Formats: sequence, C-alpha cells, structure tokens
Amino acid sequence: MSKGNLTEKELLQLCKHSEEFDNAYTQYRQCWKFSEENPPEAYRILSNCLPIFKLYGADSLISLCECLRGKSSMLMGNFELSEQCYAKGEKIARKCGFSTGLAFNLMYYAILKARQNHIETALIMWQESEEICHRMKRTDLIPNIIFNKGTALVEAGKYVEAFELFTQSLETFRELNDDARIANTFTSLATIYFILGDKEQALDYTLKSLQYVGEEPHLKLPILVNAATNFCDLKIPDKGILYLEEASILALKFNDGYHIAFTDKIQAEYYSYYGEYSRAKPLFIQASESFRTLEAMRPYTYCIYELALIAEKELHHEKAIELLESLLPLLNDSVDDPVLLCDCYVHLSELYSLKNNIGAALDAERKYGTIRELWLDHDRRRLFALHEIKMKLKEKQYEIEQLENENTLLQIENEKKIKEISVLAMSITQKNNIIQTINNELRNITKSRGNDGYIEKIEKLSASVESYLHSNREWEIFEKRFDMLFPDYQKKILQKFSDLTPSELRICILLKADLSTKEISSILCISGRAVEGHRLNIRRKLMLDPKEPLVRFLQIL
Repeated sequence: MSKGNLTEKELLQLCKHSEEFDNAYTQYRQCWKFSEENPPEAYRILSNCLPIFKLYGADSLISLCECLRGKSSMLMGNFELSEQCYAKGEKIARKCGFSTGLAFNLMYYAILKARQNHIETALIMWQESEEICHRMKRTDLIPNIIFNKGTALVEAGKYVEAFELFTQSLETFRELNDDARIANTFTSLATIYFILGDKEQALDYTLKSLQYVGEEPHLKLPILVNAATNFCDLKIPDKGILYLEEASILALKFNDGYHIAFTDKIQAEYYSYYGEYSRAKPLFIQASESFRTLEAMRPYTYCIYELALIAEKELHHEKAIELLESLLPLLNDSVDDPVLLCDCYVHLSELYSLKNNIGAALDAERKYGTIRELWLDHDRRRLFALHEIKMKLKEKQYEIEQLENENTLLQIENEKKIKEISVLAMSITQKNNIIQTINNELRNITKSRGNDGYIEKIEKLSASVESYLHSNREWEIFEKRFDMLFPDYQKKILQKFSDLTPSELRICILLKADLSTKEISSILCISGRAVEGHRLNIRRKLMLDPKEPLVRFLQIL
C-alpha cells in the first residue's frame, strides 16, 4: 500500500479490506455537513478518525480531517485550536502534494485570519487557494473564495470592491439556485450598508437573507444576530428582541462562543437603551471577556466603550476614565476605528474637566483635534463609498433596462420573422393540400372507369402530381427564405446536436416556425404519427427536461 496521497482506487481497496478504515472514512465524509450542524460532536468524531488514517498512512485524508476539525473549532469560537488544526492540515497537504487538501485548508484558514483582522494574510491565502482550484479545474469552489475575499475587503475598508465581488457572487449563486449562499451574500451586502451608515438598507438586505436561509440553524444564527443588531441601531428594540432570543438559543445550542458573546453584547445594548444599566453591565463584561479570548478586538472595544459610558452616566468618573484609557492603545495600534477613537478622546476631555485635571483634559482635546481629521476623512470615504455603490447600482439598473429593451425588440423582430416563415410554410401546406385533393380525386376516377387508355392517362397525371408532392423544390424555396431570416440557425443547431438526421433538422425548422404536427405532416408529406415520432427522437437527442417545451427551446436557440 502506498503512503501519503492515496488514490481513489487505493481508498476503495482499504474500505473493502478494513472495516475499521471503512467506518472511519464513512464518518469523516458525514462530518462535511455535520461539522456545521453540530461542531463539538463533529470535532470529537474527526479526532477519533485521525489515528486510524495515520495508521494507514492516509495523509490526504488527514489533511482534510484537520481542515474539518479547524472548521468545527472555528464555529465553536475556539480560534486558537482552529488555527492549530488548519496549520497542521496545510503542512501535511503541502508535504504530500495534495492539492485538494491544500486548497480547502487555505480557504478556511483564510476565513479564520480574516476574523482575527489579519486581512492581508487572508487575501494571500485565498489567492493561492483560488489558483490551486483553477489548476485542478475545481471551479465550484471559486465562488466561495470570491465571497470570502469580499468579506475580508469589508474588514479592510474596501467597500466598493467588496460590493462588486458580492454582487458577482450573488449572480453566480442565483444561477446555481443555492439559497444558502444567496442568504450569506445578502447578509454581507447588509454589512456593507450597515458600516456605510445606511441602516435601513442594511436591515432590508438582512431580512431578505432570512427569506433564503430556510431553517438551517448554523446558517440562520449569524443572520438573526445581524437582524437584532440592525433593529437595535435603528432604535426599534421591540422588534429586534424576537430575533435576538432565537439567536441566543441557537448560539447556546451549538456552543458558538463568538455568537454567544455577540448576543450578550446586543442584549446589553437593549438594556442600556432602556436605562437598565445594572442588567447591561454584567453582559457587557461577559461579552468583552469572550471577545478578548477569541482575539475579536473590534467588538471587544465596543463593549469596553459601552461600559465606560455606563460608568459615566452612573457618575463613576474614575472607572469611566480607566476604561477609556485602556481602549486607547488598541484603537491607536490594532483596531482601525477613528470614529470610536474620537469619541473616546471627547469623553476623556469632559471627564478630566469634571475632575479639574485641566492638563489631561487639554491633552485629550488636542489629540481629538489631531485624530478628528482622520475621522472626517473616514466619514468622507464612507459617504463617497456609499455614493459610488449607489451610482454603480443605478448603472447596473440602467444596463438591465437597456438589455430588457433590446430583448423586447429582438423578441418582436423574432416574432415577425416567425410569422413570415409561418405564412410561407402555410402557403406550401395549402398548395400541397389542394394538389393532394386533386390526386385523390384522380385515383377515385381510375377506380370507377373501365377504359384502359383513359385510366393510363390519369395514372400518368397522378404520377406527375406525386412527383411534385415529393420534390424538394418548394422546400428549397422555403429553406432559402428561412436562412435569410435566421442566418446560421441550422449551423448552430447541428454544432450543438450533431446527431440530428436531415429529417429531424427539417422538423426543428418547422417547429421554430410554430407549426402544428398536422401542418408539418402536410408540408413533408408524412403521417402525423411519423412527425410525433421525430419529435420524441429530437427531445431525446436534445436531452430536454420533460417539463421543458420543445418549441420554446427551438425558438430561443
């Protein structure tokens, strides 16, 4: 048995000859979905599978197993453990040259890095993962990578670029009918609007995402949290509390440390809104401790700031100053939030003034003045980004309207062409019907007359009529006009479906002209049953869905 990157054949052989390996492999496969439904249990199962994969030298499976353990840990909010798993998975995949394992580990590892605000590192990882996917022709993974890059760009403050990536992903996910990823994309677009200050639009996109997410709890959780946050910021806590309660239940169910902390933070904000500071404080403290452990410093700073505001309102000025001062190193060095930094300096200046510490108050005022330009620049960039996004939406809407107008004109033109070719086909049908009637009458006469010479002349005339009916002259005239109205149609259909016979191609042309089975049988001088048989063969060769109309398919081809 070869070691390292086992082939599919070798894996099947192992599963066939080792019940222990077969069971481990089956459980590992199930954990791809189970890791999202129940992360702690998935982590336990995967940890039990690892020794078995190591025993058989299945390094490719070990790398993917570590990737799934990292994903489960990340969903549980244990970022330190998650990082260890991804690092192991990446190292093993590189060592055994397993591209799939490397692509997956890099893709999920980058998500973790982005959550820890290591945006540049995350973007580099996604770039490498995307290049590997292109080489492997695993294009199904690329929309996920693009989506996650968009998330990182939001964290980096590149909102317009992120917006374009998300809208690009949304179109792809709609084509794939992938409701879960449509929901996630709407959530990300909501995040952009939220950051840029358009809270109503943010809420609208968040509620849209809930329409698509269904009842998948692990997908629904972050969207519920966002909905609760939006209602909180719009000062509509009565509506938001319903989303918050459902989010809290799910976060506790999955032991998701990050979202447990987030629901605590939002609940605390609701209590603060109603002035219930004694209930808000312990939740802010609890959430801040969790965020700090998770290295999620941005929400951590918000919790500490809120605690400082509560201390100020309760006239605990020393405590408020202590909390605000503790934020300054983070806001100056790690968390890029000039708005919050300015707010801290404003409150510090006021608090030091109340304490008659004029030197410290003036120092805070001076620093506020210095950082205020950054704040204003940040605000200008935010407004400019929002304006640019709205302009891009208008441009997109204009393009859609132009395309719809062009499609309408093309449809009208196409209908005119189909009508013209139908009229031409009907004239052939009518002519053939008249000639067929004459021919039938001639045959009846030959049956009723006894004069052989007379019968011979009529039979000769009938043969001439038969010859006309089966000649290609009328068809050639029709086909020539058809090709003028629909250039390259026959060439296009034969390129896509080369196994169509000449007779079936004629049927396709007449169906495009919107002719019935009876009319087609008259033009081609064949029975209606023969036409139906051709239609069935054409559907089979075109591999149409049973519900898809053949005529519509041929007309829009």
